[in-house]
Order: sequence, then C-alpha cells, then structure tokens
Amino acid sequence: ASSKLVAFNAEQTIRPSSDGQWSLTQVSCHSDLVTDMDFSPFDERLLATCSADETLSRFPQDFSSPDLTLHPGLGRLELLLFHPTSSGVLAVGTTRSPLIWDVSSQDAPL
Repeated sequence: ASSKLVAFNAEQTIRPSSDGQWSLTQVSCHSDLVTDMDFSPFDERLLATCSADETLSRFPQDFSSPDLTLHPGLGRLELLLFHPTSSGVLAVGTTRSPLIWDVSSQDAPL
C-alpha cells in the first residue's frame, strides 16, 4: 500500500459498495499468478509487480500498461521490493537466486 492506494490480488470481480465511496482499477499485468507487488517509496503511484510467469512489470500513474517489463529467465519470481533510499533500485527473489536491478540505468540485474 501507499498513502493513497492499496494493491491486492483478486480471483473474481470486486464490486464497489452501494454508497460509491470507493473505486477500483483493475490492472491485468501478467499471464500467471501475481506473486508480489510493491509501491515505490519515491512515487506512491508507481507500482511494481512480479509473477509466476517469470516477469516483473512496473506501472506508472495511470496503470494502463507497464512502462517497464523485465524477464530475468531464472524461474518464477516470488518477491520484490523497492529500495527504501535509492530510487530505481529493485530487489527480486526468484526460485533460483536473488537479483538487484537499477532499472533507471539498465535492463539486466547488477
């Protein structure tokens, strides 16, 4: 979660309450189970997701499509976390090894 948004997995449609106090945006981002997600501590509307489909996606403010998709090729991606003090750095845990990316300057892990 960020200070403005909450992200969660859902296997079925979620309907807003009858009073209309909240709204949902569905992000279809992977071809398999989304295993983890995290909001950037530097931009509370920047969401990264990882999946059993072995990809990592990063979504900008409108969530319409990813502005970055990474395919490390090391098996299912299990965990991801933005670095708390370095913008653009992501840690990813795969079934084979941990990876660290500086996505602001490269598309391969460090």
